Amino acid sequence: DLHSFPTRRSSDLLVWYCNELTSDEAWWIWNDAESKEMNTTNWTGTNTMIRAIYTRLNLNIKYCNHYLKYASRESVEDQNRIAEVRWIRAFHIFYLMDMYLYAPLITEESTDYPHFLPRHEIYAWLVNELKDLTNELPATRVSKYRVGKSAAQLLLARIYLNADVYNAYNPNWVEKSALQGAIDMSNEVINGPHQLVTNNITTDSNFVYTAYQQLFMGDNDRDDVIKESIFQIYQDGLYAQSYASSMMLIGANRCQGMIAWTS
Repeated sequence: DLHSFPTRRSSDLLVWYCNELTSDEAWWIWNDAESKEMNTTNWTGTNTMIRAIYTRLNLNIKYCNHYLKYASRESVEDQNRIAEVRWIRAFHIFYLMDMYLYAPLITEESTDYPHFLPRHEIYAWLVNELKDLTNELPATRVSKYRVGKSAAQLLLARIYLNADVYNAYNPNWVEKSALQGAIDMSNEVINGPHQLVTNNITTDSNFVYTAYQQLFMGDNDRDDVIKESIFQIYQDGLYAQSYASSMMLIGANRCQGMIAWTS
């Protein structure tokens, strides 16, 4: 993920760049030209991040399509894997829809150039796919680093929540018609197997952490806590290492000339 353009940055990092650097929530001190353009809301179609995320998302979708074409479908485990890869593909297609007004919808392995579709057509495909996956994915995930039914429900809720934007140019769309769907899917997740764990942690100064604050503690590897997470990327710093994820966020707080961390 860290090698030559345009696939030199991992998808999760690029999603963070495009969502956060263009908002008021992040101020970037690294000197990359593309970062500064996005951070100052001054980018064009030649910005390498915009090109890179488009390429990376589509590349990962092609990987999914390749798997779905050749994977075995004989056992229950095979069927679980098929459903999980379909969800991963839908997740990437969601980001294409979210970030581009027109995007390709590639659902089969092909060497042909894709047709670009408007957002509302991709939205309709995603809703149907995720509704089906709420039945195809296992009710309880197979392992803590795989996805289950809740992943489809949560992504569907997220899409419903912003449906008016995705259907802005859909002549048949009824405004706010998807909001109840967002509520229903959110309730399904909240009442599912991923309930929030609250341990009533109190510090020496009698400060009590809220349930929301406890989501960001360093205990997410514990079996009694990890059930909070619906889709997570394993990264322990020993067996699974990367310059993306939390390492990128930590490193982004330092630039040349600052006092070394060990001083």
